[in-house]
Amino acid sequence: MTVETRIRPQRRTRYRRIAGIYLLLLALSLWARSHRKPAAAPENLNIVELQAVSGEKLLGTPVRLAYWERHSGDEHNPAVILLHGSPGQSRDLIPLASQLPHTHRLIIPDLPGFGYSGHDIPDYSIRAHAHYVRQLLDHLGIERAHVVGFSMGGGVALNLAPIAPGRVASLTMLSAIGVQEMELLGEYRVNHGLHGLQLAGLWLLREGLPHMGWLDNAMLSVPYARNFYDSDQRPLRRILSGYPGPMLIVHGRRDTLVPVQAALEHHRLVPQSELQLLDENHFAVFTNPAELATRLSEFFARVDAGHAATRATAAPARVSASRLPFDPTHIPKAMGVAAVVLFLLLAGSTLVSEDLTCIAAGVMVAQGRVGFLLAASACLVGIYGGDLLLFLLGRVLGRPALKRAPLKWFLRERNVALSSAWFANQGFKVIVASRFLPGARLPTYFAAGLLHTNFWRFAVYFFLAASVWTPALVGLSAGLGGGVMYSSLLQGRGLALKLGMTGVVVYLTMRLLLSISSHKGRRLLVSSWRRLTRWEFWPPWVFYAPVVGYIVPLALK
Repeated sequence: MTVETRIRPQRRTRYRRIAGIYLLLLALSLWARSHRKPAAAPENLNIVELQAVSGEKLLGTPVRLAYWERHSGDEHNPAVILLHGSPGQSRDLIPLASQLPHTHRLIIPDLPGFGYSGHDIPDYSIRAHAHYVRQLLDHLGIERAHVVGFSMGGGVALNLAPIAPGRVASLTMLSAIGVQEMELLGEYRVNHGLHGLQLAGLWLLREGLPHMGWLDNAMLSVPYARNFYDSDQRPLRRILSGYPGPMLIVHGRRDTLVPVQAALEHHRLVPQSELQLLDENHFAVFTNPAELATRLSEFFARVDAGHAATRATAAPARVSASRLPFDPTHIPKAMGVAAVVLFLLLAGSTLVSEDLTCIAAGVMVAQGRVGFLLAASACLVGIYGGDLLLFLLGRVLGRPALKRAPLKWFLRERNVALSSAWFANQGFKVIVASRFLPGARLPTYFAAGLLHTNFWRFAVYFFLAASVWTPALVGLSAGLGGGVMYSSLLQGRGLALKLGMTGVVVYLTMRLLLSISSHKGRRLLVSSWRRLTRWEFWPPWVFYAPVVGYIVPLALK
């Protein structure tokens, strides 16, 4: 019996003990979470029960909604509804509310899913939240209100306008989201997929880690991810284009979460809107509430006095400009926190598909949404980390793991055996070669760990290979993606189709470049070309097809 044979049972026993301890901690965490009582709402919050919302339907299930309220000396004026962002809650906007004069009744709800409102709801979308706000207006007997939306709350405010027509005295967009084109990659289906990955990751953290309830109330929690995943910003452009009442848009020039270009586009679509740009970032509502309160109160006074512009009284030149189509050259480049979020999303997406993520990153570079360095480095970090993880899985779990899910879904034992033999014969050349051969990477890196290859040597060689491959693929995708994205054949098509076409073009180009790079590949290309251009090498079905087409009508006749 070899030393390795004696060590393996000891390792299995150790791993089983660790797994048993982990499962015990996870069970304790689930028990603690199920017996944890929800935190009691502060005394300054009111509680009301509303009907649960799913899509456009009101359900019979009750949902608790908490809200902060301050009455005014003049109840004849419209109320003011302040809507927080995501993640967020009513207390975020109390400093702003405290700076507003006592001329209007103030309401700040904890939107369901956040704060002290109910979290177990079927629909977290901005549309559903607008229905909850409408129900709150009914419950409080509020006929008209100035609606102020901060960040994600801007999407709720916009949805409220068509849901409660005639009850919205004005809309104020504070660093607010809006048109789909300015959100992440600018296309709903692609963004929806990214938000789905984010939701899945946060859900796995919440349900798969023994956190004893701490992650249930974390800032970046499952409700936050559900809010983005369930929401659809595509209708917001239509709502903006048809909104008839007064609108104030206040935005920071240094906003890195919702770019200032979004505010400029909203200002164009709503010709009667007032645009006020500040030398602030996204969080001016927290850092400079006094100045914002002054701007809001002055706007409310103009609306109440009938001096604020409406769509019917807007300047004709601005009305004409609002009818022009969206100019894609106005798409902003990700900066600050948005760049960090995008970096993490790209790095995480490589765990699903390395090459497709690199192609998507290249398309984003071509669009101008992200810089080349950020896109390439994010893909490199994700690829490097993911494949090192695969190497470690091969070392720790060994060949028996190939017969179990989930590895058996992705890795065939026969392919790992071939990669092991290839690796044993060629050594570290395989690491570099496999990086440029899609389909050979997973079994090769797993086999490298299985064969107990020196970790540090593997890590260095792989990093060098990935450092060449990743920027090359992102750069090629950016160059070719720009041509595909703005091709006249694909004008007006969705981003998903453009990504697919870019992927096909990049794949064929890479295959061609890889073939040209070797003598054998060049000879195979030449032989393929000759078979294609000389009819005597064509397959028989090429000649039989027209004959069949001639015979079939005769047979039917």
